[in-house]
Amino acid sequence: MAVEDCQVLDNGSTAGKEEQEPLTPVSCDFQEACDEAEAAVVDETTAPQEAKGAENEEVDTAEETTAPQEAKGAKNEEEAQLEKAESEKPVEESESKTEEEKAPEMVRVLPVQATLPQDLTFTAPQNATVGQIICVRGPHGPLHVQLPVEAKPGQKCTVRLAAPWQHQVVVPKGAKPGSRVTFHGPKNEQLEAVVPQGKRPGETFNVSPPVVMLPVPLGALPGDHLSFVTPKGQQMNAPIPKDVGPGQYFAVPY
Repeated sequence: MAVEDCQVLDNGSTAGKEEQEPLTPVSCDFQEACDEAEAAVVDETTAPQEAKGAENEEVDTAEETTAPQEAKGAKNEEEAQLEKAESEKPVEESESKTEEEKAPEMVRVLPVQATLPQDLTFTAPQNATVGQIICVRGPHGPLHVQLPVEAKPGQKCTVRLAAPWQHQVVVPKGAKPGSRVTFHGPKNEQLEAVVPQGKRPGETFNVSPPVVMLPVPLGALPGDHLSFVTPKGQQMNAPIPKDVGPGQYFAVPY
């Protein structure tokens, strides 16, 4: 058999003279298509795993993001509750304080009889000294007064029961006891007074604004109120000053 009638097989043996169908060589395009198909299969197998991994990563990321937000939300809620508690506490204290301020203060009101300012004339004791406190007859009974500087033992002297603020008025020419004279007050307002008995033109006498003198009764305390009627018929109340005790008088404008 001639060499040209034989075909080399893949296994190295020689075929007979009988002809066999020649092998079709694999083209490059077909090979590339196969490679692409295999790659597609690999991609289809890998894609779900990658997608699942990506999903897991997103879940982890979401959990990591949510956890701080939840913690922050809980913290903010706790802070809000604390702020609310702190804000409500002062309001309660303020309301309580306001109620206490609104509560009316209980005071005693004692009725007394008011008197107009007047001169008290008495005889100085034989053993009296200047500045000594003596007991004289007042508008409502015994009254303690200070002996004036000009007082002399055994002689008559006068003490004025009036407001501490007084005006000194000069009796004008032609005026006599009982006459009405005008003068100017501390605010330059025009006031009127009656010339007292025993005063002559050129002499002076003291006058005070429209006031009444209130006696402090026994047992009264500073802060108590005294109820009285003015010369005009008005019912009024006045608190007892801190420096005035029982048996003393104080002036109240009306």
